[in-house]
Amino acid sequence: MNPKILWLGVFSEGVKKIMRDNAPHGFDLMFVESKTDKQEHLAALAQCDYLSVNGIKLTEEYVRAAKKLKLIQLWGAGVDSYDLNLLKELNIALQNGVGFNAPAVAEAAVMLMLAVNRQLIYADASVREGRWIKSEMRDQNHSLYGKTIGILGFGSIGRLVCELVYGMKAARVLYYDPFRAQPEVERSLGAEYAEMDDVLRQSDVVSLHMPLIKEGPSGTRGIISRERLAMMKEDAILINTARGGLVDEMALYEALRDGRIRGAGLDSFSPEPPAADNPLFSLRNVVLMPHIAGAVVENIVPRVKHVYDCIAKFEKGESCDPRYVILSRR
Repeated sequence: MNPKILWLGVFSEGVKKIMRDNAPHGFDLMFVESKTDKQEHLAALAQCDYLSVNGIKLTEEYVRAAKKLKLIQLWGAGVDSYDLNLLKELNIALQNGVGFNAPAVAEAAVMLMLAVNRQLIYADASVREGRWIKSEMRDQNHSLYGKTIGILGFGSIGRLVCELVYGMKAARVLYYDPFRAQPEVERSLGAEYAEMDDVLRQSDVVSLHMPLIKEGPSGTRGIISRERLAMMKEDAILINTARGGLVDEMALYEALRDGRIRGAGLDSFSPEPPAADNPLFSLRNVVLMPHIAGAVVENIVPRVKHVYDCIAKFEKGESCDPRYVILSRR
């Protein structure tokens, strides 16, 4: 029997066609139809040898149900929702697709900077409602031109954001990352290293591109805390296209409500989807997206091919590129 690859997520027919058209020879594909049908999920997991997850939480019950599972191969980068100790216990490998989303997410981060600075959602709504607010907005909108952009997390996405904002004539880019870039990288991108709190104090825009690390001395959960929001300029904006758990949402709401920072653009929340009564929804100075910064049609085929390529290599006993390997199998 052929090994089975389970796509644990709900996809459009167009995306499923791409997944079928690019499937590696000698493998069978499996899909689920519901995002919430636990029994369907458990039955599929019990049969799969390989797994790629999108939008469905992989609980301990789900992992333990996957008795044949050898490898979880992600088509994104984030591994914060996976219990690494449990995967080690069950001898399940974990690999990701770091870098494949970078151009799309970097574009989305800059888009949110512009949308917040120009109050795009409010302006759009006013035109639709028959209100012509040109005079009102003239002294309320802001430009990226000549501003200081702060980037927290300087991996592939953060570096692309740096390039894009310099293309828009930002005056300066500051960055913080626990692993400082090589001097030649800093020179080539024109990026200046600073400690995190200094980035927050000096920047007109702060853009988050850090992983969510839940525990330990390098933990990043809630790293944008009430105290750190208080360090930001009153006229600054915060952009988050990374993980919602990086930000204390209530502290952010209060800072935005009270005018202690000017605005925010958010593509991620904690939890997801956010509750219908999330107070951020009541604010005009926030632009919101449903965690779709990396969701562009141009991304689908490369990401799907990456998943299949890594799975095919794993099945043959060949090594995958080390940058994608989070956990190996014993």
